[in-house]
Amino acid sequence: KLILTTRGVYSRRRELLEVFASDGVKVLLAENIVGKPDNEEAYINPNISVPPDALAYVIYTSGSTGTPKGVMLTNKNLVNFVDANEKNREILGYTEHGSVSLSIAALTFDFSVMEEFVPIANGMTAVLATGDEIMSPHKLTELMLETKADVMSGTPGYVLNLLSFKEAQPALKQLKSIDFGAEAFPPALFTGLKEINPELYIMNGYGPTEATISCTMDVIENEDDISIGIPNANVHVATIDRDGRLQPLGAVGELVIMGDGVGRGYIGRKELNEKSFIRMLGLPSYRSGDLVRILKNGEIEFHGRTDNQVKLRGLRVELGEIESVLNSCPGVITSIVQVIHGETDYLGAWYTADREISADELKERLSERLTSYMVPQAYMQLQEMPLTANGKIDKKALPKLNGGESRRSFKQPETELQEKLCELFKKALGLSVIGIDEDFFELGGTSLAAAKVLMGAMVQDIPVEYQDIFDARTVEKLEQRLLGRKSASVEHYSSVIIQEGAKRFDEEDVRGILSHNTTEYVDDIRHGDIGNVLLTGATGFLGIHVLKELMDNSGGNIICLVRGRHGASGNVSAESRLRMMLYYYFNRDYAELFGNRLTVREVDITDRESLAELLNESFDTVINCAASVKHFADYDSLKAVNVDGVQNLIELCLKKKARLIQTSTVSVSGESLDGAVTADSLKEDNLNIGQDTESNAYVHTKYIAEECVLKAVAEKGLDAKIMRLGNLMSRHEDSEFQINFRTSSFMSTLKAYAYLGCCPYSAMAEQTDFSPIDETARGIIALSGTSSDFTVFHVFNSYMVDMGDVFRAMVNCGIHLDMVSDDEFEERIRGELAEGKMSLEIAPLISYRLGDDDLIPGFKDPHQRQLKCFRRARSHDDLIHIVGKAIMLPLE
Repeated sequence: KLILTTRGVYSRRRELLEVFASDGVKVLLAENIVGKPDNEEAYINPNISVPPDALAYVIYTSGSTGTPKGVMLTNKNLVNFVDANEKNREILGYTEHGSVSLSIAALTFDFSVMEEFVPIANGMTAVLATGDEIMSPHKLTELMLETKADVMSGTPGYVLNLLSFKEAQPALKQLKSIDFGAEAFPPALFTGLKEINPELYIMNGYGPTEATISCTMDVIENEDDISIGIPNANVHVATIDRDGRLQPLGAVGELVIMGDGVGRGYIGRKELNEKSFIRMLGLPSYRSGDLVRILKNGEIEFHGRTDNQVKLRGLRVELGEIESVLNSCPGVITSIVQVIHGETDYLGAWYTADREISADELKERLSERLTSYMVPQAYMQLQEMPLTANGKIDKKALPKLNGGESRRSFKQPETELQEKLCELFKKALGLSVIGIDEDFFELGGTSLAAAKVLMGAMVQDIPVEYQDIFDARTVEKLEQRLLGRKSASVEHYSSVIIQEGAKRFDEEDVRGILSHNTTEYVDDIRHGDIGNVLLTGATGFLGIHVLKELMDNSGGNIICLVRGRHGASGNVSAESRLRMMLYYYFNRDYAELFGNRLTVREVDITDRESLAELLNESFDTVINCAASVKHFADYDSLKAVNVDGVQNLIELCLKKKARLIQTSTVSVSGESLDGAVTADSLKEDNLNIGQDTESNAYVHTKYIAEECVLKAVAEKGLDAKIMRLGNLMSRHEDSEFQINFRTSSFMSTLKAYAYLGCCPYSAMAEQTDFSPIDETARGIIALSGTSSDFTVFHVFNSYMVDMGDVFRAMVNCGIHLDMVSDDEFEERIRGELAEGKMSLEIAPLISYRLGDDDLIPGFKDPHQRQLKCFRRARSHDDLIHIVGKAIMLPLE
């Protein structure tokens, strides 16, 4: 049968009909089929108008989040996607590299629309593989070789399985272009394809069904630089935060896709459409639910799903991040990580590799880059990943893992105290059983979980201090620590932090080099040039503002030391991080200064060897803004940055004869609420005022760092200044606060009071400062050039604010706060702790306010305790109240 449908042959129709009829061919006229008149002379092409917004097709999603959704795509959506124009790089990847396109996707998968419409719309040949051929590498190879297929698309999982068959290599070798999508692109796939076909053009496409198959694409040329590329033609992208606000370049947020690729919506899902299909910047837009970072060059880094964050024993875990690190392990081809639910939830990992890799090897490598609770406990190596009909990894078909918990051997508690501590650990971690020799943090513990242990211990009057949990990480060690506390020296932090055999700084030497730091010599303070500057910690809240002050108001060159490639993706360079932070805080990246006045070096101050590379650089002043500011953490991590890093910089400055500006904190007074310092305590001309710095490892490391600097000044002639900072707050000029504001301990403390809904009367008389970050940075630079006689400056707002005024401001903002007595405040916390109701939102009060001596059992030195009572007292009645509690404790 021959059907004539083309208007172009109408003039020869009668002639053609006669020819066909003479050959016995039956002719069926298209116009008759559609009900047109039989009169051929009156024939008119139907030419039915199809508007751009008319429905082209409906395709259903897989329904991974619930009931499958029918996505409506229009002719305009499809035409925009398949058009081979210069802005459609993904389509040009088909049309400019090959001529025969292989189609292997199921018709229910939107890959099939791409595999059929792209070649048909652009004059290529489309080869449709049968079901048997798709499932048989041998048959598919025969088809590809027979048809000379040189272009194909597929999921990474499908092609990785194909790569494992040597018989398929000739077919893969004849490919000129391949387009990937639907799954994360593993680096091993690039390596495997390039070994077989070095000239292969590899595309990594991204796009949800709702935005017409694919909306961005990256040409993969390096296994270490994998992104999802830049938008296709007439497609625009932006990121928004969790509140729906547009974000600047460089910020990780939810991807919003805009423009001609966005479909009409879901069939019959009004509420979901209102949430997902929106208008932004005047364009039809779709909220993808994917987390991405848009770089300055327009490329997009994929960071997982907003809904791919799972809860594991109360902790947020990004499975995609774990898979990314796992895929980067040598030999691993692809992987999938899931939460295994059971009596106790744990992470399980399935992986394929080009060699046999043990679970212990993977676990060791993952532990180097991931937090302990993100390291899977159970592993299984597969020959190949099970795939769905769409070529995606079939999670439901994964073999059952032998539970991670079943592999653990449990050392049972032997004493009553061990049993109590085990119960506290289990409750904090959400585990049903733990061994007394198991590490709290390897089991998923965090600082907040540690606070929960502390809360529970307080209820049972077990003398656990917050720092104990970080130092003695198992029940066994914690018990030993508690039992040995009576004989513990008050110098137990120093024994860890100060090098063995090093003598403490002599008090007379301190007085000598600090004696000029008084009001008597204030008229001698003069501004001086600081020359070329080496700046550490430049991407931090303080460092970035110091950098801006240097760029705007100094003429010297600046070398920024920034930690380099970090995170799961490991592809963010030091310079990129710095540019992103500059843009975030100041809406410009100072591109004109990079490579001119501004140089970025990937150097970590804890690495002495890498610091030695800077000896050939030209700088006159080192400003150290790098610090670990976790007030409660393990000694090693705090010591590495806050003490060892400073000692390394001291050595560098001595060799270069450069001035060192060490940023410290007035918290070395040993009595502060995030930087508050009383008028009668720490001054610029003293350091040791009999304060307690032992109960807070962060404060202690900062104290020891000051000792190291002052000792180098006195004994080695180091030219140095210490800048003690206060409570760093938002900018004075526009109130911009730090990007990671949730980590601000002061703000967390206020939040804790708000969560509890009350605050004690005694806290109202406490004072704090509000030091704007921009003014603080300006002060640091101004004081850095002063005479070498001045060794310490207090750079914080001298106007102290009563916490009572802060609480009043919170109430004026609509936050409910009851003012209660200390006893009632303590009783309220203890009562709720005993009932297990208290959220970890209250942890800052436990760490700081309830960390006061009268509430923490087992305070080491009763005489120190009494001294602190007098310093805390604000009135006679207050003193009676505090001392009354103190003398009720046993004194030795």
